[in-house]
Amino acid sequence: GYEGSPSCCAQIFSQENLFYLVSRGLSQEKARATLIRGFLGSLFGKDEAMKELLNLKLEKILQNKNYAQSA
Repeated sequence: GYEGSPSCCAQIFSQENLFYLVSRGLSQEKARATLIRGFLGSLFGKDEAMKELLNLKLEKILQNKNYAQSA
């Protein structure tokens, strides 16, 4: 599981990491989702069922947000 400090979490979601992913062609939204998935993956280690559940929940949140923004 995850054993980092709060400052480690801040580093994962830093503007530099976000900028890097966006500069590689990802939208801001997809870049954030990628960082979140990476962080959550580190939290749950080898628990593939939990990772899959979290990925499904994250996708649903992003789809609802995109729907709300387009309405």
